[in-house]
Amino acid sequence: MVANLRYASLLVLALVACGGRAPAPNNVTAPPASRAALAAKPSVWAERDRSVALFPKSIGRLQIVVTPGWVEGEHYAWLVSNGTDVVRVFKARSTEIGDIVDTAIRTVYPTVGTPLDQLSIGILGSFHKPPPPPPDPGGFPGDYVQEVMRTAWGIDREQVKIGGEIGAHAGH
Repeated sequence: MVANLRYASLLVLALVACGGRAPAPNNVTAPPASRAALAAKPSVWAERDRSVALFPKSIGRLQIVVTPGWVEGEHYAWLVSNGTDVVRVFKARSTEIGDIVDTAIRTVYPTVGTPLDQLSIGILGSFHKPPPPPPDPGGFPGDYVQEVMRTAWGIDREQVKIGGEIGAHAGH
């Protein structure tokens, strides 16, 4: 039963988010991308150190924004905490995106307990092709990073809203 709830909750978030950038409630504007976000450099998913956690367990809300790369079949998975902090960016093949999401799910949800006891994950699929790469090899154009961060921030606002509604109903 836990596994069914786990995947169902993620599926709902993914389906809601796949229509485009997550809306910001009450017309609140996302903050500008931080210096750390603008300086983000991807690491290759297949070459990652598997002994290192995908993200710190202290994170309360995680957003995964998947963007297309510059080459056919290439994608970037942006792991963002609380809509503002880039945790990691992975360069991955199309066939590896599911593995990234699955690894995040296995990191978050225990084999006992309920999914609502743990971190909230929001997932958004690819939204557009990136512009030509900047002169700095391995980096991302600033406008592109800002779009990714606005998207993550919007997902985070929706996670906060959903979490508040769930908490309100749990108290009744």
